[in-house]
Amino acid sequence: MKTLDSADRLRPQPLPPLRRSTKLLVTAATALMAVLALATTADAVVLQVNSIADTSDNNWGDSLCSTGAIVVDPNLGPRAECTLRAAIEEANAWPGRDEVRFVSSLLYDVNGVAWFNPATDYQPITEPIEIDGTTAPSYDPARTPRVVLVENGGSYGLNLLPTADGSTIRGLTFGGFFYGIYLNGTDGVWIDRCAFGVHDHVDPYMFRNANGVGIHVNIQATNTWIGAKVQNGAFVGLGNTISGNGVGIENAGTNTHVVGNKIGTDPTGTRREARVGALGQLFTLGNTADGIRVENGVGLEIGRVLVTGTLPNLSFVAKGNLISNNGGHGIDIVETSNQPTLPGMTIVANQIGTDTTGLLDFGNALSGIYVSDAAADLVIGNLLPGGANRVAGNDGDGIETGLGGVGDTVIEGNFVGVAADGISPLPNGFQGIRLDGGDPVRVEANVVGHSPNHGILIGNDPLQSVGTVRVIGNFVGMNESGDALPNGLSGIRVEEGDVTIRDNSVGNGQTGIAIAEGASLIDVFSNYVGTDALGRDQGNSGAGILVTSTVGGNEIGALGKGNVIGWNGGSGILMDQAANANLVVANKIGVHPNGIPMPNENHGIRMRAGAGTFPAVIGSDLTTSSLDFEERANRIAYNVLDAISMQDGTEAAIRGNRITNNGSLSIDLNENGNTPNDFGDADLGANRLQNSPELDPVRTRVDPVTGELLVEYRVTSDVGNAAYPLTIDFYLADPTGLQPLTYLGSDSYPAAEAHLQRRVQFTPVVPIPVGLQNIVATATSALSETSEVGAPVAVPEPGLAAGLAAGLVGLLGFTRRASRSA
Repeated sequence: MKTLDSADRLRPQPLPPLRRSTKLLVTAATALMAVLALATTADAVVLQVNSIADTSDNNWGDSLCSTGAIVVDPNLGPRAECTLRAAIEEANAWPGRDEVRFVSSLLYDVNGVAWFNPATDYQPITEPIEIDGTTAPSYDPARTPRVVLVENGGSYGLNLLPTADGSTIRGLTFGGFFYGIYLNGTDGVWIDRCAFGVHDHVDPYMFRNANGVGIHVNIQATNTWIGAKVQNGAFVGLGNTISGNGVGIENAGTNTHVVGNKIGTDPTGTRREARVGALGQLFTLGNTADGIRVENGVGLEIGRVLVTGTLPNLSFVAKGNLISNNGGHGIDIVETSNQPTLPGMTIVANQIGTDTTGLLDFGNALSGIYVSDAAADLVIGNLLPGGANRVAGNDGDGIETGLGGVGDTVIEGNFVGVAADGISPLPNGFQGIRLDGGDPVRVEANVVGHSPNHGILIGNDPLQSVGTVRVIGNFVGMNESGDALPNGLSGIRVEEGDVTIRDNSVGNGQTGIAIAEGASLIDVFSNYVGTDALGRDQGNSGAGILVTSTVGGNEIGALGKGNVIGWNGGSGILMDQAANANLVVANKIGVHPNGIPMPNENHGIRMRAGAGTFPAVIGSDLTTSSLDFEERANRIAYNVLDAISMQDGTEAAIRGNRITNNGSLSIDLNENGNTPNDFGDADLGANRLQNSPELDPVRTRVDPVTGELLVEYRVTSDVGNAAYPLTIDFYLADPTGLQPLTYLGSDSYPAAEAHLQRRVQFTPVVPIPVGLQNIVATATSALSETSEVGAPVAVPEPGLAAGLAAGLVGLLGFTRRASRSA
């Protein structure tokens, strides 16, 4: 049943027979009432609908809405019958922008509803028109409109053609049509206070009568407003309720504005289901497919932030849509055509997947926002007050891009997976933000939390390709106040793409940042991982940064752009599963920049078995100038186990770092504790178990006059077992006396002097403090294999002969003397 009333009840009832003496009066009254049924203003007419019948106008173009029949108004007596069909026909035939209103003499049911059942489509609207259902005396802005159009044989509720530019459709309910409203090449049409697909009965009951598509804006249509619009610097209008259809809004037009609507819920945004009639079963109010489907996004606005005033006294008013409870995506961008001279799409200030309070889960069945094949530029969210979208509670991903979109995409300032209180979980079903397509894409200043999988996932689909991605300044797994919003797996995971991850705060997940197997050339700069700018514990349960990239070339930190990594349950940085040629520079691992200890519960940096055939660089490599060592140094401190741990089969150059107060070794090759030097160095393992330098405690001292450091040492590696020359780095030890805290200088140990004592004297990069200090050293082969830290020697030693020759010059002013060891 599509109507509550039978066809007989919908017909206008015949009048009783008139006496002959009144015939002339009736004839005159008919003409008079036809005139009174409209009021003329310049070229426009006001057509007052007083009948729910479906009869056509009897004389198109005479400016009179009359079917030729008579209805009796309880207050005004006999009137010329004006049906909605007749009003549309007369408005089309009469030039100018005509108005259609609904009067009290309409047949309303006990709930104040006037039911219109067109047997065929109404005539397409070809002239500007304003159809205003809010003029019905039973109109209530808190409920769906009382003027209801229910399909009884047509495809279109209303069909507006190009010559109907500037029309307004207000205060109507549409049900059962293929298209509730179809805009066919129009310009400047405004649709407001209407309902599509559902309508009120007796609260809390509703009727559902789905349209295939609530509103369709075709590709020739321009400048359409759906919901509130901007007039004279302010929003006007209350928005529409678009629920219970197949697709809520289908847009292929240009410069379409969708503002202030409820899409998938009741008019209040507080109910996601209702009963059919007083005794009926519950049904969902959502559209069965997408809430909004975008087939052309040029100039599309879904939500708006209105900026008024002048600097510095600007004011901001945000008005978005509630897009929730739909059977497909909340917003589905399925195809766009890039037109560089026209603006792209903006999606701002919306709540997608929640109720109107932002506290309850009204999720869409797929993703909140899904972008596929998008060629126009797209902005999702902005940083203006109120411009953020809240995308939460959806059964798929919060925001997903896919299928190779090529326009610029910006996702900024949104709250993903988080309720309106900023803390409570309203998780999306998979990832918070998933990027499988788009080039370029910028993800900036979002709060992403409570995802069961990853907070941000980049490049997961092998059939799609993502291009340049910048992930900047987001709070992932936490909010700005430091509240934990844990994601189930990684905060940020990268599987492909040209990706830069910088200035983010990432914590409270399983892994902070993961660079996966297919990723390469990923830059990870200036992030807080497992903590935030204040040093609070936001630790991930596993590694802070996990690298399993087999291609390699990733950079974790850079000059002046190191990461701060602490409080993690695993290692600060874990390189695993054939991770190749990664650069780890200028990071603070286990310690905050302000010096606060933030220990990682495992190692500071760990390279696990199979971590690649090309060595990593931790700090500086063999080509780095010693002048750059300090800026490139990783500061690795207070971690529970080793500062740097390497399993068998891993390789790394480890030079110039500042290491202190870690629970075990500074560098642990093979993860078996201190590895003694073996004479000849034939053993194998991590970094081929390169032997460390053996410093002579008697002949190593500080010149008390010049401050130069004189060191005598040897390395017991056969030429066949180590790649010569070896680079020997000397450090001032930390307060424990064992860990290399401050780089002092280097020497080159040639193959010709293998096993020989070698003496060097140089001015340290940093003056050695007065008092007993420990010196330690490492050896790095020509293949970038660094040894463990050798046994320390104390300088100056009391009782040393003062006569060791001075003035020798080596690297940084060394003089060398080789001699056989005793």
